[in-house]
Amino acid sequence: MFKEYVPKSDIIDFEKLKASPNLKLKKFREAAYYGEIVNGRRHGLGVIIYNNERVYEGHWECDYKQGIGFEMFPNGN
Repeated sequence: MFKEYVPKSDIIDFEKLKASPNLKLKKFREAAYYGEIVNGRRHGLGVIIYNNERVYEGHWECDYKQGIGFEMFPNGN
């Protein structure tokens, strides 16, 4: 899923993210997260793609979207 992922915004430098020592893939029932994980929580930069194709790229803090981010819904909004 994330191997061929093309960022939807310029918020995340995807190549820099790939070099992060905290980079991990975390799967949920309705989504998959690819990004920095610290102490088992989404923390830092990351991308989450929901099963309905909604996408969020941006900053996370303690498992919550925090700060700058970009969200795109299945209808393109």
